[in-house]
Amino acid sequence: ALANRREKFRMSSENPEKTTVIRSLLKRHPADQVLIIGQYLRQLKSIAKEFGLPLITGSTPLQMRLELYAGFRSGEIKQLVVSKVANFAIDLPDANIAIQVSGTFGSRQEEAQRLVDLHTADAPDILREDFYNSLLAAYTPWEVSEQLLSAGLDRLKIEIVSDRHWIVHGRIDELCEPGSE
Repeated sequence: ALANRREKFRMSSENPEKTTVIRSLLKRHPADQVLIIGQYLRQLKSIAKEFGLPLITGSTPLQMRLELYAGFRSGEIKQLVVSKVANFAIDLPDANIAIQVSGTFGSRQEEAQRLVDLHTADAPDILREDFYNSLLAAYTPWEVSEQLLSAGLDRLKIEIVSDRHWIVHGRIDELCEPGSE
């Protein structure tokens, strides 16, 4: 059966194989402050249950949220699963690892603000604003891929090396031939 675009997006967002990746990341970062962020409540409940982690959603009572946030900030809670409600309530600089398992991925402003909060917690406001604006002006790897394709340079590869960096590499034979300088 053919799924519509929204169904396909949700199916890929809730792919159960993500549990394996989460397990690996949590094992690799046992002492870090880890936020697992997502959009789909069924997925988040499953992750919280699978790993025995606290979960904050829109239906979590305010007092419980505050206690969980306080425990996370103090380091008493090392790993926390949160829905999009956290975008408006949690001080993300306390997390040094963020695992986004699902989301809209369409709001560049939301993603940019999340990265600013995560990577420039102690920076002066002017630097935080500059970083935010640079993220909004930056091209995504997918945009660069389309640009390379339209320029006939689709043999070049794009490698994502971190949440803030990517590189383009490869060989363009026409430019590397002897005497073509």
